[in-house]
Amino acid sequence: MRSGGWIEVRRRRLVLILANVVWLLAVLGLAGWTLSNDARRATRMNGLAAEMSSIQDVDAAIANYAAQLARFFLLGRDQQADLRSARLAIERAFVTFAQTARTQVAIAIDADETQDALRDVENARRMLELYHAIDQATARAIVLDRDHQPAQAMTVYEGEVDFRLSTEFAALLDDARTGGQTRIDAAGRTAAVARQQALIAWSLAAASGAILLGLTALMLWRRPSPAADTLAQAYEARAEELRDSNRRLRETDARRGQFLADVSHELRTPLTILRGEADVALLPRAGPEEQRRSLERIQDQAEELGQLLDDLIAFARFEGEALPLHLAPVLLGDLLAAAVDDAEALAEPREVVLDLSMTARGVWVSAEARRLKQALIIGIDNAINHSPPGSTVKASLAATEAGAEIRISDQGSGISAEDEERVFDRFYRGSGSTGLGIGLAIAKGIVDQHSGTITLTNDDEGGATLTIVLPLHAGPLP
Repeated sequence: MRSGGWIEVRRRRLVLILANVVWLLAVLGLAGWTLSNDARRATRMNGLAAEMSSIQDVDAAIANYAAQLARFFLLGRDQQADLRSARLAIERAFVTFAQTARTQVAIAIDADETQDALRDVENARRMLELYHAIDQATARAIVLDRDHQPAQAMTVYEGEVDFRLSTEFAALLDDARTGGQTRIDAAGRTAAVARQQALIAWSLAAASGAILLGLTALMLWRRPSPAADTLAQAYEARAEELRDSNRRLRETDARRGQFLADVSHELRTPLTILRGEADVALLPRAGPEEQRRSLERIQDQAEELGQLLDDLIAFARFEGEALPLHLAPVLLGDLLAAAVDDAEALAEPREVVLDLSMTARGVWVSAEARRLKQALIIGIDNAINHSPPGSTVKASLAATEAGAEIRISDQGSGISAEDEERVFDRFYRGSGSTGLGIGLAIAKGIVDQHSGTITLTNDDEGGATLTIVLPLHAGPLP
């Protein structure tokens, strides 16, 4: 080959080397941009999750405070130590809420995020002021009770403590939860757009890299380099390790968010039942038998909460993976009746009547009774929340060719076609829904673990029906 030809070959190789260097620098810049965006989104999502968790802590602390007040006025002054502990827990919860809200101000990037965070700080301050006003009224009621003026003490408690907790404070908590969920949804949409942009950028980088690789191979095909092959293999192995690490981090973050949401939902129903039974026991017309029954229900729900906390600890230990079931023969009619009985405390405040009918009470299924009962209560609670005051929620049990069929029907407005497709999606909240949108998703997960099916459809005469079909127990009966 003439010297001019060698010069041309060398020039082309130099151009390809420079192009590869430029491409590598571009990839490194793209990687830095992607990691920076991922870190910011992760910080934002973790902060929002921590803030939502602190709001749930305030909710739980307030519920405990209300329960301790009920015990104090029902059982006497020897319950003051528990009441003091409840007050201390509320103060701690408010401190955590305020800290997480201020942290969101510090990490806010734009004006909208800053305004949202400042509203949360103001909301925390308003809730704390309202709690102090309620606690002052509590102190007056305690003084009146100590001075042997129980009627006046009860008037202060019902009018200035219990009423404000269930109306004013509940409204502030709902606003905080709604705002937090809205920001989580917005952050999720922003993350989805960012992922699409990153995917496009990486696709362009990969395409340009493939072109450069092809040109380089074309130039060097006559002189293959074993060292280059080894380097390429090492690079690909390292890239695969990075992709695997990134996937594991995303899965861990998703399980953490799911775990926090499940905790908030699973604790709310027993706390609502506890509070409802305490209210019943405190009614002036409640007799000794009714008070005893309410206390027994409170004791049952306290035991249920203890078991639930054990499950949540195990849930966290296994990083949010599905808990194993301990199946045993269960008489489904008795389990459904117990779920309806517990749900009475959820239906009464909404002036909804529960109606239970069973054509086949002696149906046996293989189930973990407590988990399956939880799914049934979620279904009944969902029907109650979508029922107008004065209406009836019907629960029924029948034996069919497919298995044991449970139907829970309400007299609400039904569900839209869009909602019908997504009602069992985690975090999906349809029109008119409240909460975090995980109740029916949890119920579906439990039913799926029991090899059953669950559907939610509209009725011809109005309202909607939740249908759960479970396989019958095939083994020996106890």
